[in-house]
Amino acid sequence: MRNAALAAACFLLAASFGAAQEPAEVMAKVREAYRDVADFRADFVQITCDAASGTCTKFEGRLEAKRPNLLRMEVKKPENQLIICDGQSLWVHLVKDKQAVRVPLDRTSNFLVWLSPLNKLISAKVRNGCLANGDYQIWLDLPEMNDLFKEVKILVNRQSYIITGLDVTDVNDNTAEYRFIGTKLNAKPKDDRFKFTVPKGVSLINTE
Repeated sequence: MRNAALAAACFLLAASFGAAQEPAEVMAKVREAYRDVADFRADFVQITCDAASGTCTKFEGRLEAKRPNLLRMEVKKPENQLIICDGQSLWVHLVKDKQAVRVPLDRTSNFLVWLSPLNKLISAKVRNGCLANGDYQIWLDLPEMNDLFKEVKILVNRQSYIITGLDVTDVNDNTAEYRFIGTKLNAKPKDDRFKFTVPKGVSLINTE
């Protein structure tokens, strides 16, 4: 219902979008904004919904990403977690449970690993778009990922052309909404921010 209402709102605003800029023109400016960007960091809010159970979970924390495929997510709420993609594996440190999980990169279900704003999102073709709540909303066409995702949409700031959000629906109808707050481009994090060493006293679950 929520997606249907949003789609209807975008339909009503499509004319105003077209009067300003076409979606492909907006996407071209997004690519230009990220052309010389090697990394970014931002606070994030993530809402993930499981289609089978109908339950949703809200996460909050800090995100860092670096080309080509490095990722660090420090989840503060609802409980502390550290998620690191080192370019080969995804590591998830469940602090409270004193567990760490290692997943090979090609088997991860983390949407931001597949859809980083530093590569896949800015290189994708545009399917559609509209202007809503003062920002652009762009639906992307990623045919090489049709076996993973049904729908991928980005939110783009109208002034800076920086990506402020990402909405994803996978092939099993699970959804994730990300909102990026206070984004800083080219923050130049050190490479060791994207390396994970299993802490003492933490058990490792290796999914290989």
